[in-house]
Amino acid sequence: MLSGATNKLQPIYFLCLLFVILGGIYAAVLPIFEGADEISHYRVAEFMAENRAIPHIVTDGEEVGHESGQPPLYYALLAPIIGPIDRSDFDQTVWMNPHFLHLNSNHVWMHMTAEVETWRGTVLAVRLGRFASVLLGAITVWATWATASAIAPNKSHAQEFALLAAGLVAFNPQFLAISGSINNDNLVVLFCALALWLVIRWRQADSESAGFPFVIGLVTGLAVLSKVSGLAFGLVIAWVLIGKWRTSGRFLPAFKDGLFILGGVLLTCGWWLWRNQTLYGDPLGLGALRIAHSGTYRDIPLTISQTLAESQLILKTFWLFPGNGTLFGPDWFYWVPNLACALGLIALIGSTAKNRSADFKLVALLWVWLVTVTALLFYWISTVGATSQGRLLYPAMSAFSILVLTGLWQMGMFGRWLARGLIVFLAGFAIATPFFVTLPAFSHPPTLAADAEIPNRFGEPALAPGIDLLGHEIIDRNLSIGDQPRIKLFWQATAPISESYFVTVHFVDSAGTEVARYEGYPAAGRYPTNLWSPSTRFVEEVTLQPITPNAVGGLATYWVDLTKWDGSIATDAKPLALQSKIRLNADIAQEPETAAEVTFGSLAKLDGYGVEQTADQLVVTLNWQALEQNPTAYTVFAHLIDQSGELKAQGDSVPRSGSYPTNYWESAEKIQDQHFIPIESLSEGTYTIAVGFYDPISGTRLATSDQTDSYSFFVKIKK
Repeated sequence: MLSGATNKLQPIYFLCLLFVILGGIYAAVLPIFEGADEISHYRVAEFMAENRAIPHIVTDGEEVGHESGQPPLYYALLAPIIGPIDRSDFDQTVWMNPHFLHLNSNHVWMHMTAEVETWRGTVLAVRLGRFASVLLGAITVWATWATASAIAPNKSHAQEFALLAAGLVAFNPQFLAISGSINNDNLVVLFCALALWLVIRWRQADSESAGFPFVIGLVTGLAVLSKVSGLAFGLVIAWVLIGKWRTSGRFLPAFKDGLFILGGVLLTCGWWLWRNQTLYGDPLGLGALRIAHSGTYRDIPLTISQTLAESQLILKTFWLFPGNGTLFGPDWFYWVPNLACALGLIALIGSTAKNRSADFKLVALLWVWLVTVTALLFYWISTVGATSQGRLLYPAMSAFSILVLTGLWQMGMFGRWLARGLIVFLAGFAIATPFFVTLPAFSHPPTLAADAEIPNRFGEPALAPGIDLLGHEIIDRNLSIGDQPRIKLFWQATAPISESYFVTVHFVDSAGTEVARYEGYPAAGRYPTNLWSPSTRFVEEVTLQPITPNAVGGLATYWVDLTKWDGSIATDAKPLALQSKIRLNADIAQEPETAAEVTFGSLAKLDGYGVEQTADQLVVTLNWQALEQNPTAYTVFAHLIDQSGELKAQGDSVPRSGSYPTNYWESAEKIQDQHFIPIESLSEGTYTIAVGFYDPISGTRLATSDQTDSYSFFVKIKK
């Protein structure tokens, strides 16, 4: 399958070229260090470039980062690429975003330069490292094709089968994203794919030559020297050796092959294992790594059910998780490849259950590798936090793709068309992802035209030198406890800004307590203030944290201030004109003392009332039920009238002491409203209380269902 006319090799080379082009786009579009753990991998390569030495897990761990204990091969390849580049501009290029974790921002870093236009310094070093990684990914695509060609279930469709299997790797958007970032996964995946191909060829050749086993050992050793997970490939090798022993009935040939494989492994990575044993007391250095990064290890491993629950994220991160934060594709995207692949694997299980041919043995070998990597990942998830990432299955990516395609092939014409459709779907999404998922998440917000309408003009002086808040817009007018308030802020730069400020939005309830908050850099970290150009206008949408359970129902006010990066300068918080309502907790409303049933226009119905006398006032409780939303903020009046019809006292106010105006009422909402009527100067006797609504501007009262302008009831004042 690997030799023949040139035209038979052209399709895979075209696919690899397309992968390199796509991977290059992914590498260019994603801002530097926003790839998965990219900064730590970069720092290891940088350390090796500067010191010509492998970092010590403990003594160099704080400087280099949590990847300091990784095997060195990947970083040794990158060191001569980034080493000659002047990277002294790092601190002027990116700053760590301190708001990343608590805001679930996509931006781990603040990007202080226009990276799209920059091809020097740190940006250039990262991009060259990324492009080198893309080439590694292209070799993985080729190795998948080579392996699939070797075990294609239908020789008449072998080329299409192999191309589709390679396409399932090449067009996986997340594999493209990882290939387009600095990450040692790229090298271990490559060597595991090559090792799998070599083992398949060895198994098919059934050769007694020591050449195959020794080369397999060399490649496996290179996988181990790329990432410790490469060591797991030894189980595949053991499976083949045991199978060879059982088939031939001779132990010695299998033992000899095992020695040659072991020799190849030790030749490539034995020195590194010895170094670790000498430095840390174990060949992999895992004990030192656990000590240096104890915070990432779980004190108590997860149970099986907890591990399975946390592992659900793999179904997404395997296919698309472009970045290092919370960036995902649309939910519907993940259903397509997950369902198609599950169907292929299920079909394969059903067909191979009855098959014991030589082809079955090769398929079983792929299963061994996939199950091994999956089991190790589940173990890793149960013991280490934040490891539910599908990319950790990529060492078995070739096996997974071939198994899925083999299963679909077993389904006949329908399965083959399903396989073709899956690859076309993934290819389309792989092409679209950089432009419709990644770019919008990291690009600067669009500027507003100079004549664009600005809602709710702020009307205050600049919040900070050169920074004006032009206006604002409330997205959610009515909110409940647990909701996240959202607001649009309209910004303008009036002069060059030398400082980088972050924005704080406080959401303060009617009792004066902050019940929700946003703290972060403009445009969710995409647009630091020091990059703003004079006269630039833009709008950003801010999502605050959920409203706390102790929030008091009623109108809540947004306050905005700016703070310098290091916290040394903070502006005064300014209130915004528009407010949002926090809904009342309907469960705490008491039943009215006296029932009533009267409506006031289309605004509300009075369900009942109650009156309580204190030493100096009457507390009138009115239970309203809103009928329809109304744009007018009516005032509720509660008038105390004597027997001659004279108004003696009143307790007029906007509902709930001004905190719950009627223009915020929602249909069917129930509002318990209290009014306080002073009585210290009144004599004992029977009075009438008249309640109703009036427009504070025109003074017009709302008519009741009884065609009056109020609802009245008697009350007796005792002295």
